[in-house]
Amino acid sequence: PPAPALNEARALLRALHAIDEAGRLTQAGAAMRKLALPVRLAHMVAEAGSRGHALEAATLAVLLTERGLGGDSADLERRLLRFRGEKSPRANAARQLAERLARQAGGGQGGEAASAGPLLIHAWPDRVARARGERGRFVLANGSGAMVDAADPLANETWLVVADLQGKAQNARITAAAPVGEVDIR
Repeated sequence: PPAPALNEARALLRALHAIDEAGRLTQAGAAMRKLALPVRLAHMVAEAGSRGHALEAATLAVLLTERGLGGDSADLERRLLRFRGEKSPRANAARQLAERLARQAGGGQGGEAASAGPLLIHAWPDRVARARGERGRFVLANGSGAMVDAADPLANETWLVVADLQGKAQNARITAAAPVGEVDIR
């Protein structure tokens, strides 16, 4: 791969604690490697597994990788709720996949259920977004701007974790996100 792309990939793997400064696989990286998921989602599921929330994170990961499950709302909490009620063979197969991923991630069941926002922080720490002025407009931790339609319920939130964007720069449209509290961010 081109050097800039390779450097960016290594930087992401270091940020997610998958490799150390020398480029060697870490314990977290080994846990992530067991999961057949994109690296960010593998990190989220592995981290959640260590906290007893592997199934919730794996379900969220499957929802993000399988287009159309749970509808097309930008609000991942709404999509998760809808997905849990879906009875189609595709939805059943997706739930079985999430269960397999959760077993691979290990860890028992935690007490209180984890919501999508705090889980997503482990996949996209650079995409924590804070509302800025105009309703539906956000600035991400990486400095980029993004927006949701002003009529979208997410437009009211102060903090989001953005899982998917379309477009570039200040006009990127948020297509998948979940609200998160400042306490969870810290």
